[in-house]
Amino acid sequence: ALERAGDHGDAADFYKKAGSMRDAARCYEAAGNLEEAAPRYLDAGDRLAAAEIYERLGEIDTAIAVLQAASSDAEIGGHVAARMGRLFERKGLDSLAVDQYRHAVADQSPSAANLEIWYRLGSALERTGRVREAIATFRRVIAIEYNYRDATRRLSRLEERAAQVVSVRRSPLGER
Repeated sequence: ALERAGDHGDAADFYKKAGSMRDAARCYEAAGNLEEAAPRYLDAGDRLAAAEIYERLGEIDTAIAVLQAASSDAEIGGHVAARMGRLFERKGLDSLAVDQYRHAVADQSPSAANLEIWYRLGSALERTGRVREAIATFRRVIAIEYNYRDATRRLSRLEERAAQVVSVRRSPLGER
């Protein structure tokens, strides 16, 4: 009744006292009390939701630690890896992001369901200077959705960069 009346804070406290941590977490989140929602999601065993809340709070290191504890669960492994990739990107750890994104899409072809992960993989590869791999990844993204974000522009820029490197390597020494 409290929840239906829009009193999410009191409903969350009620659920917490009753031991219904997932409902408590959901109500704390609805009330905007993210600091209380995250630990209740952990109490309920929902590490993905807890990590998302910690990320929203700007507690990236805590979110990573929460997800690393969940990464052994094969059922959610891909989701955990994708989220960890994003968190590592936010910390500027692009090589680690690449590893996580690759894990997230292991044995998967690009599709509408995972295109964002493939795009982020291409972006992280680009930032780490792995031009050929980034080109191949963006080509796969564009093959599914030509106008996906700025993938076409990025691919063009990377192909130009790769062509310049090839032409410099082919030119005789001393010529510019």
